[in-house]
Amino acid sequence: MPLDSPLRRPGPPLLLRTRAGALHRAGERGFVLPLAISAALVALLGSLSVQSAALQSRLDQAGRLGLRHQEDSLAAAAQQLVGRLNRLHPCLLPLPMADWSMEGLGCVAPHQVEALKQGLHDDGAWRLLDWHPGQGSAVALLELVPASQRLRPRRARFAVVLQGEPLRAQSLRLLGLRGVEP
Repeated sequence: MPLDSPLRRPGPPLLLRTRAGALHRAGERGFVLPLAISAALVALLGSLSVQSAALQSRLDQAGRLGLRHQEDSLAAAAQQLVGRLNRLHPCLLPLPMADWSMEGLGCVAPHQVEALKQGLHDDGAWRLLDWHPGQGSAVALLELVPASQRLRPRRARFAVVLQGEPLRAQSLRLLGLRGVEP
């Protein structure tokens, strides 16, 4: 019977005893259980929010680490190329890459040029895409082709300082990565 019913007796409200022995008014519903459920849901949503933020942070960190690893691999490939040029074919240092395959170069055979333009690294193969010498320097464009098909090839441009007589590559500096966008 509703509390505001005309059939209700006047007087103090009827008190009922629960199984636990507590007294409560007849017709009053408990509010503790819905309150506890609401608090539990708020706590659950808060913990899910913290967990998703932690997972996103970890994913970002893994992406930065992978990019740094590829940058290191490209730098190692550039060092390998410059070392080969200095040791085996210093006559190619002042020439643009388009002229490397010309007949009549006394210091290198055409099959050696093709071998010089590519190499292997821990993460896969690398290849030289471009070599532009200038006054006292050169710019090299390298591409790292990863062993895993999941990863995209990355490219980097390097500045190479050329000095001395005979001409030698003295230092190497990363100018920038290409293909970094997700």
